[in-house]
Amino acid sequence: IVPFYDRTRLIRGAIHTLTETLVVEMIIASAAILLLLMHLRSAFVICITLPMAVLISIILLRWFGISSNIMSLSGIAISIGILVDQAIVMVENATHHLTAHFGHHQKITGDTREIIIPACRTVGRPIFFSVLITILSFLPVFALTGRSGKMFHPLAWTKTFALIGVAVLAITLVPALIPIFLR
Repeated sequence: IVPFYDRTRLIRGAIHTLTETLVVEMIIASAAILLLLMHLRSAFVICITLPMAVLISIILLRWFGISSNIMSLSGIAISIGILVDQAIVMVENATHHLTAHFGHHQKITGDTREIIIPACRTVGRPIFFSVLITILSFLPVFALTGRSGKMFHPLAWTKTFALIGVAVLAITLVPALIPIFLR
């Protein structure tokens, strides 16, 4: 068998581009958090959500039997900018409540759950609905048929799965990490 079209280089290039984009987004998000919140460990909490959301997206693609091709990789690349938003909102709100309670220059001590849980509940619902609205905006892509449907469905599925993953992480993992890293 002689292959007439080998896409290995193309796919490896797309994975390399995706990895670079992910790293650059993590650097930009970290710099923004450092400038705005002036807290290094908050940036770490936010940067954890990016690779985990991508991993969740890839796992769900595999679980639903959707092929991983150039369009699905581009769906991840497109969604990377959106993926940090939910974690940033959650961390910023919790940080705001903690600094309001403890002050700007005091060390955060003791059990902070009474402060963090209400802060996370305040923004949990808006985070969920913002992700839901973004996912609903992709319904027309899922309605495509024929060649265009075959081409764009993996992109839409990947972005949808990444958004679902980051929403779940933002309302479960991020609130759990906040007391650990914001001390």
